[in-house]
Amino acid sequence: SPRSPLYIAAGQAMSPRELTVESIRYVGKAGMGAFRLGEKQLGWKCVSGPDGSSQHQWEGKDLQSAEWHSSCGGGHGLLKLRFKAKETVRFADFEIGHLQKIKEHLLNCFKIKLVEFCPAMKGWSWADLELKDDSLHLTSGDRLLMEVDTAELNLVTSMGNELNLQLQDDREVLQGIRFFVPGGSAGEGSAGMSAEQWRDELVRKSNVDSAAVMLGQFTDISLVMPRGKHDLQFFPEMLQIRGKSQTYLVKWSSIKKILQVDLPDKKHKMLAVGVAPPLRNGNIEYNMIGIKFEIRAVSDMSVCVPKDAWDTAQRNGLEKSRPAELNDDEVPTFEAVACLLKEMSGQNVFKPTSRFQVPDGTSSVSCSLITDTGHLFFFQKQLLFVPKPMFWRPLNRLEAVEFKDALMRKNTFELVLTFAGDRAVEFKQIPKEHQEAVFNFFDQSEELKSKIKEPDEVKKRLKASKSESARSPSPIRRMVDDPMYQEDEDDDFSDADGGLDSDSDVAPQPKKKLRSRR
Repeated sequence: SPRSPLYIAAGQAMSPRELTVESIRYVGKAGMGAFRLGEKQLGWKCVSGPDGSSQHQWEGKDLQSAEWHSSCGGGHGLLKLRFKAKETVRFADFEIGHLQKIKEHLLNCFKIKLVEFCPAMKGWSWADLELKDDSLHLTSGDRLLMEVDTAELNLVTSMGNELNLQLQDDREVLQGIRFFVPGGSAGEGSAGMSAEQWRDELVRKSNVDSAAVMLGQFTDISLVMPRGKHDLQFFPEMLQIRGKSQTYLVKWSSIKKILQVDLPDKKHKMLAVGVAPPLRNGNIEYNMIGIKFEIRAVSDMSVCVPKDAWDTAQRNGLEKSRPAELNDDEVPTFEAVACLLKEMSGQNVFKPTSRFQVPDGTSSVSCSLITDTGHLFFFQKQLLFVPKPMFWRPLNRLEAVEFKDALMRKNTFELVLTFAGDRAVEFKQIPKEHQEAVFNFFDQSEELKSKIKEPDEVKKRLKASKSESARSPSPIRRMVDDPMYQEDEDDDFSDADGGLDSDSDVAPQPKKKLRSRR
């Protein structure tokens, strides 16, 4: 992490217990810099490149292990360092002449023995997989071909004989690896493990010290995005979303927004969890995780969120506390998951604003987006469309609001929203009895009223529509608003979430067939 300057001023003598090496790369960072080993600290400072003069420093007392890999070519090596905070860093382009000096310094100042690895110098199509401590090693004989630290894993999936790994780092470095694992059966040892067994072992290892302390688990939870039944497993450092063929690992710091809505069917609730960086499954990215719950579903807290697990984790240094709302024997599953997400991520759970209501008190309108029908929910500073495609946008990026009458349906209208940096988004087939509520939501906001196109014309249409609806009212769905969650008051989620496919459009709606009266 960046700290105070590391380097000695010009003309000042360097201590014999300090070592500085120039022209070193910090793997994953742009530019070249100087690597320094001090008596109690070590660090790297960029001296050329887009990062300017960025600095990174670590405490020597936190260093756990050090490895030397002669893998940079031309007689150069790579230094790999592991720290207590489960952080692994690599520095490349050391000359072989630096090896002995670095080895002596690490041993004398930090009491760390530098371990040398001899990498394979030839390419191989087949190799052996082996888990050593916190790293997955790919070896050929006694030669190391590749290693992946389990702490860097973001997603582990398996399908048949394929084992797929995706890494958490979103910089311009290796993002994913795919292995072919010959079939094996349990009990044959590491060499006979199947791809699915490797997946389970890597998922377990990815939680290092906290793997044995599962704070909570909920099974067979329906997810809208990613789709399917998944188990939600809560650990001190991350959330595991475990499906039949893939497991997503979500660090608590990656959760940026939690929104809750009551679906109009009166049978389900939904949590929309914004994450950055997004979850990845092949070429698909998920910036929002949609978790769907049955309202009547309850969970046994002694089984799903055991108190002894929290006591053990707190003895191991966990600073979070088991939510008081979970002290009852049985708690609605929705409430339990929402409380745990809030406690572990530090993010508040927001509900739609009371400033928007259709005549029956609903905080959403039914509509269609692209080719799917769903509901658009109005929050104080954002909009959310569910169930799919999940669409979220902050209102501070709104540039224009347009109300259009539907050409083929006189009882519906279209809402066209333009956001900064996006194409126009069209929400179609919105019932006309909701048009006034939607218009008032924008018109009664000082920040948003200026975004409405031709507001006087819209008011005229509203007046005419109100007179017509008084003569022939249409039924309106009802939804109960849950007062236990607070209204949306802030907006800190990154704008870099997914939106509409630029090549897609709304498919034309089929015309209704008219039947003649007898």
